[in-house]
Amino acid sequence: MNRNYLDRQLKKRKDLKYYEIKPVGSALRLKRKELKMTLEESAEGICSVSYLSKLENNQIQPNLNFLDKLYQKFGMTDELSYDDVCYENDIVELVEKMLMQEPLSRTYTDHYEGREDHQARVIHIIESTLRRDYKSMLDSFKIVTQFIPQLKQNELSLMILCYAEGMIIKQQYSEAYEIVCEIPLNYQEHYSIYLLTLRMRLLLSFFMHKTSDIHVLYHHYLKLVNHEGYYHLAKEMRFSHLLHLAHYHVPQEIETIAKSVDRSNVLQKKPYAIACFIHHQYDVVIQLAKERQSLKEWFIIYLLSLEELHRYEEIHDLITHQKKEELTPNEQLLLAYVKLKYAHDRKPFLSYLRNTLLNNKIECDDPFLLEYLMLDASRQFQKSQYYKEANLVVSQYQPRIKKLKLAYSKHQG
Repeated sequence: MNRNYLDRQLKKRKDLKYYEIKPVGSALRLKRKELKMTLEESAEGICSVSYLSKLENNQIQPNLNFLDKLYQKFGMTDELSYDDVCYENDIVELVEKMLMQEPLSRTYTDHYEGREDHQARVIHIIESTLRRDYKSMLDSFKIVTQFIPQLKQNELSLMILCYAEGMIIKQQYSEAYEIVCEIPLNYQEHYSIYLLTLRMRLLLSFFMHKTSDIHVLYHHYLKLVNHEGYYHLAKEMRFSHLLHLAHYHVPQEIETIAKSVDRSNVLQKKPYAIACFIHHQYDVVIQLAKERQSLKEWFIIYLLSLEELHRYEEIHDLITHQKKEELTPNEQLLLAYVKLKYAHDRKPFLSYLRNTLLNNKIECDDPFLLEYLMLDASRQFQKSQYYKEANLVVSQYQPRIKKLKLAYSKHQG
């Protein structure tokens, strides 16, 4: 996704302050761009260029005579019906599904079969997200970004929330956080979307340890969702909070808290393992990790615990046999780093440090993993007597790590 283009569209929306586009106009624009036709080519022999531009941007009511000719030129059917009431009802139902986190009972996109307009795409974005088909969601998102200046606020908010879900899967938290902060925390008109926005903002804050956001929003969010009866959302956030606390409390305290929050051991002692790792109880972490069938979401603390205890044979065995596709993006990043680090030839590793770390090409939004990479890279440079690079990597990554943990004060509303 072109982030610069997205930012320009959001800025244009703020300047425009007019939010409405009809499916007729968006369908014409999408079809015209699909055919790679200019406004001049499309309007030739039918209407003026300004008329077509205003029609696409919902600034005038469509003239049926012109509309039929445009449909014919674009090869579009004129039999499609646009029912705004049905569309709004579908949006309400899908928002409730997002809040309930339950599977879809029907396929909403069937009703929009054959339609290529922003309404059909928005429905497709939400349904794809609920079905965890994030690639399909992102494809539609890229198309609909051209309508951002004219979208209604609830349409734009839902698009952003779906986009953020996709970014979480990729563990690109900072990008998701920044765009979620574009959703105004105003619940007077769309209370359900307000709850979903709070949820997303909090989840991202936990991932990046934005303690100020957590302090402001956590208890407020729990109070709201419990009042509305969304107890599963409260449970989800308590789990996230427990994982966050594990970085700042001793293992015994986390074990006590976990007994009240994670009674059925859904997290499989992950918070306790994190606390043990933070407090240098690496043997405990290794033992807990070995009891698991999969190392996904445990790989980082397990590998780093082995490293802290200098168990290099086990490290070599792990990185040799661990399948990349079984790990999260951040774990894959660490696996690639460690494979180069423990290779016999150090030249490729030092080249990687210069070309990737020093050029700020590391795509990681986990402050703790980023801190490890920064400090370890500095040690590796010092080990090879490259002291300038050792200092440079720290000076580059310290501000980035600090920024990840900071909340956006302008969006604290």
